Amino acid sequence: MPTEAALRAYYRRYYEHGSGVTLHGPERFADHIARQVPVRPMMRVLDFGGGDGSVSLLIAEHFLAHGTTDAEVLIVDYNACARSPQPEIRVRTADTLERIDRYELVLASAILEHIPHPQPVLQKLLSAVTPGGFFYARTPAMAPLLEAMARLGLHGDFTFPGHLHDMGERYWSGVVDRMGDSGLQLVVSRPSLIETKFGRDPVRTLAAFMVKAPWRALGRRWPYVGGWEVVIRRGAS
Repeated sequence: MPTEAALRAYYRRYYEHGSGVTLHGPERFADHIARQVPVRPMMRVLDFGGGDGSVSLLIAEHFLAHGTTDAEVLIVDYNACARSPQPEIRVRTADTLERIDRYELVLASAILEHIPHPQPVLQKLLSAVTPGGFFYARTPAMAPLLEAMARLGLHGDFTFPGHLHDMGERYWSGVVDRMGDSGLQLVVSRPSLIETKFGRDPVRTLAAFMVKAPWRALGRRWPYVGGWEVVIRRGAS
């Protein structure tokens, strides 16, 4: 495993040549997440590893447009730098998860696979979900696909040391039991949203659609999906 110092240096340069998000069209991704979370008068969002925080700020704007009157975003990332154009959204930044509060929405999109030992971090993130709140994660599910490509004589790159773990359907199906937290419920577990758009990268987008689509008919019998997403809810009591 890479050292903490090596990872810190790696990720401080992670977005030097691009935007602070890993998907085409952060508005599309933000809307995808926000539609899965009931809106409350107060919505606090913890965005862990969200780059410059663009997605979490767009989610907060969505909440304000649908009834929220008090919105706060905490961005925990080496590259946290986003500023909200709306004064109603309070924005804070931090380098670590130490001394965090509880939040109505906790985000961990495309980050857990980068952490050498993700279990304690995931436990801390889930404990930060307030009663009735939600946790969203997006992770790679590449191992079965890479194995299938290898059998065909094709090479696939898992982008080490960026990606350290494969966390697909099998990982997430048992995560609530492993946490030992009876207040948690896995409410969504499925192939993740396609990262790219046809207008910008038609070949990659079509390939992603083709590997994800069969899962809807075959379920767990089709593990070649490339990426996974989950929504976990903490009970209100």
